Amino acid sequence: GFRQVDSGVYLVSKLPTSASIKGRGVCSNCKKITEKISWPTDAFYSIKLAAGNVWAWNAEYLQVLKQHVTGKQRSDAAYARENALFLYYLARLPKYVLLKKSRPLLLKKIDALLSVRAA
Repeated sequence: GFRQVDSGVYLVSKLPTSASIKGRGVCSNCKKITEKISWPTDAFYSIKLAAGNVWAWNAEYLQVLKQHVTGKQRSDAAYARENALFLYYLARLPKYVLLKKSRPLLLKKIDALLSVRAA
């Protein structure tokens, strides 16, 4: 299942990257109650690229995505110590996300999403 946290983002459940997650969640920002989340359609963070979309469960995953795309990723062991689900997420990224031509726009959009969150 899933649950909502105070920062207004979803915590991660060990399910496939495309799935319908049943449970009960409440948005801490707008107080909307939901009975299910359909991934990746309902992802809290979604970035449109020419080749397709990439999404993240929450801001932590955006940071991991940014590190991965810029080549500053940690070792698998470091990810596993911090949160093994980071490896699960990275292993399921679409190939177009890692293309060199996608990087500038993707990084710009990640930074914009992270700056909104920080504001």
